[in-house]
Amino acid sequence: MKHTKGPWIIQDTGFITDTDGNIVADRDGVSLPNAHLISASPELLASLNEFVEWFEIAHEESPPDISIGISKHAPTDDEIQMYERAKRALNKAKGKSK
Repeated sequence: MKHTKGPWIIQDTGFITDTDGNIVADRDGVSLPNAHLISASPELLASLNEFVEWFEIAHEESPPDISIGISKHAPTDDEIQMYERAKRALNKAKGKSK
């Protein structure tokens, strides 16, 4: 599943658009705080993807990758829970959750 490439912008017209002006969503009936969350979705998705990729590299069984600033250590329970929440959110955003 592909989403419209971000960033998304809240327009005065009541629409949320991409930078080319293509409509992504209609704000009709959507509160401003929810519109801000919708418009931030592409950046949030990219950040979660980066975190999950970083976590998986940082905690795999291989030597550290100094070029990307990752040192290996056993993840704490809190870090594992954060990773699992991020994976669930990514799956939901990609339509893969139950």
